[in-house]
Amino acid sequence: MSSSILPALERAKTAQRAVATYFLANGIVMGAWVPHVPDRARDLHLDPGTLGWALLASGLGAVMAMPIAGRMTGRLGSRAVCRVAGVAFPIMLSAVVLAPTALLMALALLCFGISGASMDVAMNAQGIAVEEQLGERTISRLHGVWSIGSFTGAAITSFALSRHVPARAIVLSFSVFVIALVVAATPSLFTRAEEGLHEQPHTLRPHGRLLLLGLVAFVSMVCEGSIADWSGLYLRVVRGAGHGVSGYGYAAFAALMVSGRLSGDAVVARFGEERTLLVGGLLAAAGLGVVIGTGWQHMTSELWWLLGFALVGAGLANGSPVIYRTAGRVPGVPAGAGIATTVGIGYAGLLAGPPGLGFVGKHAGLTSILLCVMVLCCVMAVSSRLVRGLAAPAAG
Repeated sequence: MSSSILPALERAKTAQRAVATYFLANGIVMGAWVPHVPDRARDLHLDPGTLGWALLASGLGAVMAMPIAGRMTGRLGSRAVCRVAGVAFPIMLSAVVLAPTALLMALALLCFGISGASMDVAMNAQGIAVEEQLGERTISRLHGVWSIGSFTGAAITSFALSRHVPARAIVLSFSVFVIALVVAATPSLFTRAEEGLHEQPHTLRPHGRLLLLGLVAFVSMVCEGSIADWSGLYLRVVRGAGHGVSGYGYAAFAALMVSGRLSGDAVVARFGEERTLLVGGLLAAAGLGVVIGTGWQHMTSELWWLLGFALVGAGLANGSPVIYRTAGRVPGVPAGAGIATTVGIGYAGLLAGPPGLGFVGKHAGLTSILLCVMVLCCVMAVSSRLVRGLAAPAAG
């Protein structure tokens, strides 16, 4: 290996660690928000429908931010967008949790969605650049790091709430910690010139197979987001779980997402993209069946709920990484643009889909939300044929 290649590889590895930090930080913020949802609904006297309207603001913010973030990433470089969004996102977390009224919480959620979506687009653009420089697949691992952050944020917040630590102290501590993480990591990200992607479009008008892949990503992320937004309230209201304990369902889900994504490249290499997506969707649907079918008749019910949510996490773990990687191999579409466009559609599903299911829950009960997610998991499984013929080669 020539001496000129070595510094380039070292630089790429440095940038990889920095972008992994961003994925970790983004996951922490998302995970830390989840256990607060039932308490926010209780404190502000929100029924599932009203809570759904409030949560929909974050999805609206994400949809608004996606095209703008894509253009700004292409014009200024993803590091510049990461720098701003990475600081704004944890600040908005505190604003959402501390908002004194439903209206102010909805406004904070709008900004939460805008900053989170912008951060997501920018850090995925960095991830694409790192992948190209290293010459190996890293998307599953980066999403695995995101899941580590999500699990950590949810677990620590749930534990602190169960010990009656004030929500203000919890959320402000998380915000300060995340800001410190991203500020320290930002200088190591690729510059606009180093990315080498600014001459290509960062987003496209989706059509054909790319549009279908985007819709599958939307479905996958609706499932992920619905577990985040509604699992705690379901366990609290329907199953009678105690204060703080309701967040453990999502923590179990996120924990299996971590292991599934960190091993994702090996799983895909062994079983293939199509089979991974098919089996994953069916496994997630089965996990939701366990959660819904287990009552409160015996002391082991909580363990069954945790097992069910863990199966959902294992099943959904490689859904979005497989879809994003496949979108980067659509013929005639630049890899970066294909992935970024699909990420954008998927992220809209993450934030906009679950609130939509809140309206279903208002009229048909919270259990109906999980039933809808179960159906969507089956849709994802059936859609696995879309990745046929575009499977990525094993990482080298």
